[in-house]
Amino acid sequence: MISEFPLYNNLNKNIPKKDLSVKQKEEFIEKINNIDDENTKELIYVLIQYHAEKNKETYENIVYNGTKESIGTNYNITWNFLEFPVPLKHILYNFVCHYYKPEGEENRF
Repeated sequence: MISEFPLYNNLNKNIPKKDLSVKQKEEFIEKINNIDDENTKELIYVLIQYHAEKNKETYENIVYNGTKESIGTNYNITWNFLEFPVPLKHILYNFVCHYYKPEGEENRF
């Protein structure tokens, strides 16, 4: 059984059924590429993982066909945003564009 995740639940409210617009996708890609805070990156990973578990989606390795790259003793996971299900795209868009603020600005979470 999966426990509750209030941030995910809040981001998942009133999600449209249609995909993000091209402008929204471009805005998301621009903003996510500028995130350098490791805690925020980990939170994005948790949102992706939680969505997969909540929707009982299974994958052999990394959810949504992500790829893992070793960097010294750490690793980096990357995904193709276009392969995510539409609801997850909206959740991540809402997080990156409405909740996350760059350093020096106040975050909403």
